[in-house]
Amino acid sequence: MNKNVFAKTPPMGWNSWDCYGAAVTEEILLKNTDYMAEHLKKYGWEYIVCDIQWYEPPVAAAVCSSAACASSSMPSAACG
Repeated sequence: MNKNVFAKTPPMGWNSWDCYGAAVTEEILLKNTDYMAEHLKKYGWEYIVCDIQWYEPPVAAAVCSSAACASSSMPSAACG
């Protein structure tokens, strides 16, 4: 690997937390995945991240459980 060769773009993708916090659902994730594949992939977008708490029952957006907050870098004001 040549250390002087750089990627054309940085890693580009979408993270569910940025838009939906802990309230992301499978339906929302899949709709965003479809949109990105159709409209953004040709520009180098390739990563989808389903972030924190997707496995828990529905919760309010941008509010994480105390256990999740303890292990994250979220400001304490955002945690319930």
